Amino acid sequence: MSKQLPTSYIVVTLLGLSVHGEFVPAETTLEVDRALRNDWIGSKLARDATDEEVAAYRVEQGDDGLDDLDEQRTTLEAEIERLQARKNELAGDLKALESDLEEFGKRRDVLTAEVAELEKAKAAAEKPVTPAKSK
Repeated sequence: MSKQLPTSYIVVTLLGLSVHGEFVPAETTLEVDRALRNDWIGSKLARDATDEEVAAYRVEQGDDGLDDLDEQRTTLEAEIERLQARKNELAGDLKALESDLEEFGKRRDVLTAEVAELEKAKAAAEKPVTPAKSK
């Protein structure tokens, strides 16, 4: 069982930093990728944010998680509806195929009977005709 690692981390800067040419003051909460987080924490430039700081950051960013969950739910409901329609379509296809299979089975039985009749006729035709002996 593999454990999925987070793709981004919330950290709090300990010093004023220049990030991509922009000054970030100390005690600023930022979302960074794993490599940058590890670099900053290892260099004592930042620390991991506490749960309270993470919650405050998410609210500040307007991401309380509910919008994302609502969007995911809407997407999943649409996917369920699409899959249900596809399931119904496939069920109809299955019934049609089963009907075709039954029809082909009947045709096979008829053809098998015809082949048997033809083999009997062929066997009868191949018997040599023996002339009747006169007494």
